[in-house]
Amino acid sequence: MGLVLYTSVLAIWEMTAGITTPVETAAGMAFGIKKGILASGCGKLSGAFLAFLLARRYYYTKNNNNNSAENKKTSSSLDTNNNNSLILDLIKESITEHPLRMALLCRFSPLPEIMKNASMGLIPTLPKRYFFLSLILHGFTFTCLWTCMGAETANLLRGYNKPSRVLKVLMAVATWIGFTANIIIATWIKKSLNRKKEEGK
Repeated sequence: MGLVLYTSVLAIWEMTAGITTPVETAAGMAFGIKKGILASGCGKLSGAFLAFLLARRYYYTKNNNNNSAENKKTSSSLDTNNNNSLILDLIKESITEHPLRMALLCRFSPLPEIMKNASMGLIPTLPKRYFFLSLILHGFTFTCLWTCMGAETANLLRGYNKPSRVLKVLMAVATWIGFTANIIIATWIKKSLNRKKEEGK
């Protein structure tokens, strides 16, 4: 019963607050590795995907309710800022060509979880399967990391054992990703924008 309640609350938390790292770490301490990964993984993935689906439904509902005059007004307002227009065009083009790569780049960005999930849902050219796959590749991987960290921290406090080699490797990888992912994303955006400007000349 406790695992079901925790999974449900985590799903709601993922859809709203979205800061799951301390929660998943605490789950590892409370439930252990296997149960913690199962509960956190189900809660986190279901909450993120539900937020994505709600945003996608909102997009289609709003798009169907807008008349042609409102659409033209929106298009003209976007064109007032050339850089913003280029970024929007770049995102749409890149998602069409490389949907999984763009979904993963969004997952690695420093934005809050709710913005990652909702923003991807508002882009109709991103298929649902690629978003869900990015959740597994990124979200579930870090769920395993934080849960293991919580479980091993609990064992250390109880005086059972020392940190495992696997955990040390995972922490090193997570630290490397944390420092380099944002740089890679910024570099890619800058190069892509420069390429698009050159093509427009």
